[in-house]
Amino acid sequence: MKIALTTVGCKLNQYETSAMSELLRENGFEIAPFFSCADFYVVNSCSVTKKAELDTRKFIKKAKRINPRAKIIITGCCASLIDPLSVDLILNNKQKTKIADYVYKLQKDAPSKTFSGKENTVFFPSFKTFFEHSRAFIKIQDGCDVSCSYCIVPQVRGKSQSQKEDEILEQAKIFINRGYKEIVISGVNIGAYGRDFFPETNLAGLLKKLIAIPGLGRIRLSSIEPQEFDKELLDIIKDPRICPHLHLPLQSGDDKILEAMRRKYRVRYYLCLIDALFEKVPDLNLGTDIIAGFPGEGDKEFNNTFELVKKIPFAYLHIFRYSQRPGTIAESFDNQVAEKIKKERAMRLAVLNKEKKDLYAGKFLNKTLQAFIENRRDNKTKRCIGLSDNYLRLYINGPEEIKNQIVTVRITGTGDKIFAEVC
Repeated sequence: MKIALTTVGCKLNQYETSAMSELLRENGFEIAPFFSCADFYVVNSCSVTKKAELDTRKFIKKAKRINPRAKIIITGCCASLIDPLSVDLILNNKQKTKIADYVYKLQKDAPSKTFSGKENTVFFPSFKTFFEHSRAFIKIQDGCDVSCSYCIVPQVRGKSQSQKEDEILEQAKIFINRGYKEIVISGVNIGAYGRDFFPETNLAGLLKKLIAIPGLGRIRLSSIEPQEFDKELLDIIKDPRICPHLHLPLQSGDDKILEAMRRKYRVRYYLCLIDALFEKVPDLNLGTDIIAGFPGEGDKEFNNTFELVKKIPFAYLHIFRYSQRPGTIAESFDNQVAEKIKKERAMRLAVLNKEKKDLYAGKFLNKTLQAFIENRRDNKTKRCIGLSDNYLRLYINGPEEIKNQIVTVRITGTGDKIFAEVC
């Protein structure tokens, strides 16, 4: 039986889709491309934004058009928002670990379309390979204890739970032995790693043990909340085996809005952290998240955000128009911002984003960088596609043999695409 999977959302969802793929293959299913004809389709969904929810629904409709007789399975953070009548099976985040069992039930036309979700096992599978990816991901924790007023994630993923350290280290060794050159550390809130253990551990301690593994290429960190940084973590990120790239969500540059969002920091703290980060890693590629049009954000508050973002040396922005998520605190806030205004503010930020991307990439023209070469080529340029240690997507003129390797390249051109040559 053929089963096709697709992912909506973050790196954590990509990780979990690959985990489900491996579990299904181990149980005798053939994994097919999502846009091909299959017997089952799995959509691993995201509920962070309204757009992610819409994308999830589009994938469901697409699967039905490809094969109207196929069984449709929805899982992930958006699963509870989907009409049960539109799919054949709904699994919550914790049920992903037993997806093969549920698919077998579905094969036998089990009468219930949804399952009660009593399993409390967090999804920390062990991998032999990372399906359809050149880079490997390790999920070190799940869930979140922060409860920002706009976010549904703590409700659908629960409290922060960490994977055991020895299991993470063993998984990293498997990936290294199988030739993976870059390992991405992922989770909902990786900065909270180890806080639920007794005695407590932390992310910095885990990273020290990971970089000590023989044969490690490099480690990339996914998004870290600003309040999670301490001196130990600031010291470890300057290690050359940790990519000089961080994603540090800001969300707003106005203290009144940050308070309404229930964020755990204020602008002054964020600026001090930025100074400390660039002191440790001068060429850091720093990205952030910005929400445009949060309830109560007037022109003054938005301009505070815009001017702060201009000031900080971000290399890129992820821009979101605020969307009301059912079940969140902010859903009932007064002073909701009109969609037209949200769109205008997001467009202003998008122009700024382009300027910042170009400015950061331009700093490396005619300079050398370390780049991991992915196992694919760009259809238009016919060049290899690579990712520099500082998170620049590169189009590289080089031989086939460099694929899946970390090589030194020289940046030869910047703009909409960044071109490079192997040194």
